[in-house]
Amino acid sequence: MKVVSLAELQAAVSLEEMRDVVRASFIAAAHGRGVLPGVLHLDLGEPRGDLHVKGGWLTEQPTFAIKVTGAFAGAAAVGLPPRQGLSLAFDADTGTPIALLLDDGWLTEMRTGAAGAAAIEHLAPSQVHTLALIGAGSQARHQAHAALRVRSPDRVLVWARRPDAAARLVDELQRTHGLAAHAVASAAAAVTAADVVITATPARAPLLHAADLPNDVLIIAVGADTPGKQELDPTILAHPSRMIVDDRSQCATQGELQHAIAADLLTADDPLVLGELLAAPASVIPGWTVVDLTGLGVQDAAAAQLSLNALGLSPSR
Repeated sequence: MKVVSLAELQAAVSLEEMRDVVRASFIAAAHGRGVLPGVLHLDLGEPRGDLHVKGGWLTEQPTFAIKVTGAFAGAAAVGLPPRQGLSLAFDADTGTPIALLLDDGWLTEMRTGAAGAAAIEHLAPSQVHTLALIGAGSQARHQAHAALRVRSPDRVLVWARRPDAAARLVDELQRTHGLAAHAVASAAAAVTAADVVITATPARAPLLHAADLPNDVLIIAVGADTPGKQELDPTILAHPSRMIVDDRSQCATQGELQHAIAADLLTADDPLVLGELLAAPASVIPGWTVVDLTGLGVQDAAAAQLSLNALGLSPSR
C-alpha cells in the first residue's frame, strides 16, 4: 500500500479538477450510481473536538474510499493544523488497500469548497455584486477561494466571531484575488446586500435570521455537518423559493434541515437534491435559494480517485 503525503497531494490535485469530479459525484449519487453508507460521528467533547468517518463508492470507479477527519482544539498548541484526517483507497474488485492518503483533512476541505463552488456556478447569477462569508476559518478560506474561481464579485464582506481571523482572511483575499474585501461588525451587516452568502462555522445556534437577508440571495450552508450544529434560523429554510440538499436523509439528521424538521416547517422529502439540479440546465430564479451541504462520502470517493489518477496509482478495469 502506497503512503501519500500532503505535499504530494497538493502538488498533484487542482481545484478545477476537484470541482469537476465533485459535480460528477453529486450527479451520479442522485441517479443511483453511488453507494453512500451512514456517517460515524465521534464527539470527544469540549475542548478536545470531534471527528467523523465517511465512505462511499461511485459505481463507475475502480476504487472506493473511507475517510476519517476531525477538528481538535489542542492541535494548534503543538504546531498542528486544527483539522486532521486521512483517507484510505481500496480496489473495488478485490478490496485490496491501494493507498493511504495522509492529507491532514486537506482533501475534505478541497472537496467541500469545490461543492460550494459547483452550486454557485450552477445557481448564482452571472454577475455577483456582493459575496458574504460568515466564518473565517480554514473551511471558509477554501469556500472563498473556490467561489472566486467561478464568480467575480465587486466586493467580499467577511464576518467571524474572531475579528483577527476575519482581518487575516480579508488581507489574504485582497492579496490573492486583487478585489475589495472588508471585515464587518456583524453577520447581519455582511449579508444585508449580498447576492451570495456562504456560512462555514461550527455554530450550534443560528447566526442568521430571515430579517437579515435581502429578497434575492443564494445561501450555501456548509457548517452544519453533525447533529446539533446550526447556522441558520429554521424559518430561512421554510421561506426559500428553493430548498436544496446534498442528500435528503443525511441533511435530515445532520444539516440545517434537521432544525426545520424539528420545528415542523419542512419534511425530509420537501427539499430538492443538488445532484438532480446539476444534471439539468442552470437556472437562476428570483427569491431565496438555500443549499444545505453536509458532505457526502461519494465526494470523498471522488477526491480519492482523482488523487490516485493524478499520482498514477489507480487500478485498471
